[in-house]
Amino acid sequence: MRERVEVKVPEFETECQAYLSFWYKQEGEEVTAGEDLVEFETDKAAVTVEAPATGKLAQIFVGEDEEITSGQVVGIIEAI
Repeated sequence: MRERVEVKVPEFETECQAYLSFWYKQEGEEVTAGEDLVEFETDKAAVTVEAPATGKLAQIFVGEDEEITSGQVVGIIEAI
């Protein structure tokens, strides 16, 4: 069984609203650790989250334009 690695929103330094802008990959696509995977926007900046592991993007929990919170799990990678 492959290890399941969570894709998380980074912790925000201050309380703010954030929205998931877009995914660079779709469910089922291969990802490489360190490559851009998802982007979100706050009222102050756009932030790109890199893939935490190499493998397949198995699940996406949050779609584009949906609100997200600090530390929230937005997807799962099945690591190889």
